Amino acid sequence: MNITERIFDLMKKNSITAAQLSKELSLTKSIFTQWKQELQKPSVEAITKIADYFNVSTDYILCKTDDPTPPDKKSSSKPDIKWGDFGISFYEGNGKKLTQKQKDKITKLVQIAVMDDDYYWGDEDEDKDESGEK
Repeated sequence: MNITERIFDLMKKNSITAAQLSKELSLTKSIFTQWKQELQKPSVEAITKIADYFNVSTDYILCKTDDPTPPDKKSSSKPDIKWGDFGISFYEGNGKKLTQKQKDKITKLVQIAVMDDDYYWGDEDEDKDESGEK
């Protein structure tokens, strides 16, 4: 499959004509004929508009992948780390199971610990030198 075939396949699957799509995306009607006859290749701008319109990735249209899922819709391989997750996973990694209330407490403690407020730790004078200046 090539780029043009992928575009026309998307149009077919979504029951949209070239005339409708050209109107939606502000493209000329003749451009689709030129693409189909391989007189011209779709521009980067056109590919991007079509990908956004059909909610697919540009890589899918470019035939670099068969997965149409746009990057912003894919689940990240990295977990979304929240406050306290490290402490919770460390504790549970030692064979302990925490209740949601305990997890919430750890999260709150971590939030307090990283706050830029020396009041909580009594370190308000830590950055001062012996003369009392910072």
